[in-house]
Amino acid sequence: MDFQWIAKYKDNSVLKMYSNDKEFAFKDIDQSKLALLYLVPLEKREGSFPIDEEIILQIDTSKLDVEKVEVVIKSVAGGRVVNKEEAVHENGFYIFKRKFFDAGVHTIIWGIHTKNGVVTQKGEFVVLHEKPIVLHFDPSYMRLILLRRHYMRGNEHWLTWLLGWQGTIKGKNIKSILYIQPSGRIDISESFDLSL
Repeated sequence: MDFQWIAKYKDNSVLKMYSNDKEFAFKDIDQSKLALLYLVPLEKREGSFPIDEEIILQIDTSKLDVEKVEVVIKSVAGGRVVNKEEAVHENGFYIFKRKFFDAGVHTIIWGIHTKNGVVTQKGEFVVLHEKPIVLHFDPSYMRLILLRRHYMRGNEHWLTWLLGWQGTIKGKNIKSILYIQPSGRIDISESFDLSL
């Protein structure tokens, strides 16, 4: 997932990363006049869901003598179980509905409980940030951090955006950095060396 940045200045004028067939660089942003910095997704991934859109899972159990259907949701980040609950029986199907506010790849595992045991199935879906990510900027004490970093691990290669600010507050050097992953997951760190 890639983005373009849009800088909005205090006088409401804007500078877009891509404008008039030209690509502007980070150094072209006038930080002394900056009010807001937007990161806007360039494209929607096929088969993905926007963050906060309801996802509906319809499980056909018409050929099984079903007692109940349990649904477990796992997040790829650490493989942690996010939720576990029973699906609702409606019109001959078991229905599971959920809104997700956490971007990234999620796994749904559903166990169909019958008198003969449990039939387990699973599926994966991707939840993305499709709305702009916004940084409110105060040039009186902030310096903008805006980077695109390329990472490699074995044969894997991916692009991560870093968006944040650095400043001195009460004599201390403070950094706040968002690491925006290709999956849409966002990590927050005070370091430029987040282990990915």
